[in-house]
Amino acid sequence: QPLLDSCGNKIPNDIQVSPKNYWAGATNGTQRNQYRFSAESLIFDATVFRLRELSLGYTFPKKILQKLPFGSLSMSFIGRNLWFKAPNFPHLDPEVSTYGAGNAQGVEQFAPPTVKNMALNIKVSF
Repeated sequence: QPLLDSCGNKIPNDIQVSPKNYWAGATNGTQRNQYRFSAESLIFDATVFRLRELSLGYTFPKKILQKLPFGSLSMSFIGRNLWFKAPNFPHLDPEVSTYGAGNAQGVEQFAPPTVKNMALNIKVSF
């Protein structure tokens, strides 16, 4: 939020903060504090857009299969996690947590990226 004067007009921020004071505030004063992640400078909007799953399939008509030894034939492509866009912090996925379901939910630290999977499925009957 911008700084405002007594009349509500925006004023420039000319308050200098030393690196020591900035990082002490960003970590709640101590690196040994396990809850140091709650500082405002480390909180991000978790808006995410993703293509979680895509499935495209085709079943061949019986008319095409008359001269082949197949009773039925279908093919499909399945893709998971094909596209991910987090506009406010592009390399964080809010659904990934290295801390599990304990008291540190929403904390991301050293989490691996979500895996992208693709598969081709072919179903044949004789």
